[in-house]
Amino acid sequence: MRPHRVLIVEDDAPTADSINDALELAGYETRTACNGREALDVLADWKPDAIMADILMPEMDGYDLLKEVRSRPDLQWVAFIFVTAKTCQQDIRLGKALGADDFLVKPFEWDDLFVTVKSRIESLRTLKRVL
Repeated sequence: MRPHRVLIVEDDAPTADSINDALELAGYETRTACNGREALDVLADWKPDAIMADILMPEMDGYDLLKEVRSRPDLQWVAFIFVTAKTCQQDIRLGKALGADDFLVKPFEWDDLFVTVKSRIESLRTLKRVL
């Protein structure tokens, strides 16, 4: 069985590298993209189990990426987690309305990242099996 795959979409390189390194050490297969457009390029030939995306990014922000992901049948079972400093209730509400599965607020604890990624992937896999 292959390791779970996570696409990290983050325009801040040190943050992306930290998340990437932590997830790889925990046994995940990862890829990174610096904005939504680059993420779509990655998604053209690599299907993750989860996408972790910032909201504020150049070229294509996290909301637009989420809309594109949710519009594609081949990505319907991918967990989508926003990792963001935007903590306004309106931002969270919009993300949920668009189909985000969860939010991690920066700065976050590493244990919270691991629990969130694992639980969202497992929840969607269980739901997929049931349906």
